[in-house]
Amino acid sequence: MLDKLRAEALALIAARPYCTLSTIGPAGVQVSIVTCIVQDDSVYALVSSTADHLFNLEYAIEVVLTTALWQMRGVALLLDPADGRHGSIPHDIRAWAGTEDHTVVKVFPLRMHIEAAGRRRYRETIDFDIRPAGSAPDALVS
Repeated sequence: MLDKLRAEALALIAARPYCTLSTIGPAGVQVSIVTCIVQDDSVYALVSSTADHLFNLEYAIEVVLTTALWQMRGVALLLDPADGRHGSIPHDIRAWAGTEDHTVVKVFPLRMHIEAAGRRRYRETIDFDIRPAGSAPDALVS
């Protein structure tokens, strides 16, 4: 049942190409609209390479992604295309990030709130395991 809810949550994220990314750190509270992509049960955000979000993520890895229908709290990992230690970036995402001058941020969902809409009569909360299929690096878990 939980896998079905997680798949539904990821489908909601995938249904919209953009979401709002919020970070906090030495650059203060930063909020901006980013491209959000779900691929292979992973969430990727394309963040402008000049954004202060990247500075914040060097110090505090917790992020919030939102749309009008959902809010997801998670931890982020900056992915370097030249470094395969934390998992590779899917080829099409890497190509898009390179042509758009963006940095790829992989977001590991922790908790997602889905607003009541359509068939859903009540707000739902879904908790995620930070280590799906062993994909999160140990540094995120400690």
